[in-house]
Amino acid sequence: MILSEKNCVNLALFALFIKMLISPWTTGSYEQEGMKLLNYACDGLILLTILAYIPYVLKLFSFVYLVFFILLLSLVTSTLIYTDGSVFDAVNSHLRVYSPFLFFTMLASYFSKAPRFAVSISIKFCVFTVILLIVGLMFLPSSENRLELWWPAYFGSIHTTSFMAMSVFFISFALLMVGEVKKNTLLFIGVVVLYCVFWGWGVRTVSGAILILLGVFYLNKIRFNSNQGLLRVVAISILLIFSFMIVFIFDFRTFDNFTSGRISMYGVKLDQLSNNTFFNWLLGNGAGSDLIMTDFWWWAAKGAHSDFITFLVEGGLIYFGLTSYTVIKFYKLLNRSEGKLLLISFIFTSLISNGYLVRPLPSYLFFFSLAIVYAFYNKRDMNER
Repeated sequence: MILSEKNCVNLALFALFIKMLISPWTTGSYEQEGMKLLNYACDGLILLTILAYIPYVLKLFSFVYLVFFILLLSLVTSTLIYTDGSVFDAVNSHLRVYSPFLFFTMLASYFSKAPRFAVSISIKFCVFTVILLIVGLMFLPSSENRLELWWPAYFGSIHTTSFMAMSVFFISFALLMVGEVKKNTLLFIGVVVLYCVFWGWGVRTVSGAILILLGVFYLNKIRFNSNQGLLRVVAISILLIFSFMIVFIFDFRTFDNFTSGRISMYGVKLDQLSNNTFFNWLLGNGAGSDLIMTDFWWWAAKGAHSDFITFLVEGGLIYFGLTSYTVIKFYKLLNRSEGKLLLISFIFTSLISNGYLVRPLPSYLFFFSLAIVYAFYNKRDMNER
């Protein structure tokens, strides 16, 4: 082999380290052309190391590579036929989603053989992320969103920064599962991250994902005796009542504003999809076709605010179906239910927003958590390679 397993992984991790470090200068107000080129070079290096690692990947992950190439061909085809976009636009859009998936197959395969390295490198990336977040808070100016000022955001925007912070929490959760973090420590990290993303950066999707993970995890730990069973019923009832209040007490406009216009956008997307031909339903309308101008988001072209709707609009049933299949396969590979909670929270962010699936930097960091869970609880799959 040209590169050893260790060299492939180390090169990919080095490229990720550089991407994180230069993040403020690759997008937004501080964007610099040289840093953007360096960022693209890091993306290229990560992809090359992933492809070089293919001979070492566990066989049960081979389906990801097949899906990757099928969807790449499909999206390029629909983009060239139905839009004015280029092959580069389609490839770039596809890599945003699937590079982290491929990165996970490499991490999970290598972590299975080096579990202690998995723990140490994951902790190092968590610490590095926290340091960068603090540097941003200390030296960068305030961010603006929805005509309000929020905390400074190191990773380009308050949303990406919030997802990076949440990834630290998810990795901590995975470390709890393997005995490297205590429950009280995890709860402390969760509360701090929740405070930062909700009150500091004002990102509700991330806040909801954290609450889902913490809530379901701690409820799942309650045994079914009479008192504790009642507690579960009460907790679920409160959640249902709260949902009822949001939907039925508030009028539509208030509820729509609460969701930042998502309900109105979903209606527009329904109309857009209703005009699809058979081949549009199959192949989609091409990369970038999800971005449209609307009355309620009048200042710029916006997408569906749901990654799965975006996949359906741009990539058709093929992209939507195979991506859903990939996620379900990952879910089945995680034997421990607690590990599955991580993936559920991951998917939650993309069901109701532009979540992890279209944010490669946070997604790379998130997949450390799944790789740790897989490495420690699925060792028997090593024999299938």
